[in-house]
Amino acid sequence: MQTTTNRSQGFHRDENASEAEAQAEANMAAPREQHLLMGRLFTVAASFPDNVAGTRAANAHMSRHEGLGVLAVADGRIILADCADKGTMALYQWYRLSWQDGITRDVWAASVGRARALGDDLMERELFDHGAIVACIATGA
Repeated sequence: MQTTTNRSQGFHRDENASEAEAQAEANMAAPREQHLLMGRLFTVAASFPDNVAGTRAANAHMSRHEGLGVLAVADGRIILADCADKGTMALYQWYRLSWQDGITRDVWAASVGRARALGDDLMERELFDHGAIVACIATGA
């Protein structure tokens, strides 16, 4: 780990943290990722690896961007979000999928597209080919 010292200001800077900060700045310009927490979707402002350098970079990032805070530490990441973001309800509901051969399955998903993807995944796990999905109907929460 490389550190540099600024004697006039008396602080140490971790070079690995600077790399993580640069990555977070690049992530802020990218399309926004969302993180599901307690049934609500929050927009991720930035994320850092859950390690010492990532912690330093997250702290530095929050000090430069007023109003950001730690939303969660999950999946090996420190996830930052705007403190004003109250999140939106994740609109999960049941979808009934029907295949060409008449088989049906109910799946819990956030959208028709996600329900179809789950249905495709279910059929890959079965030994029998049921054909294509011919219907995907929301049946309620």
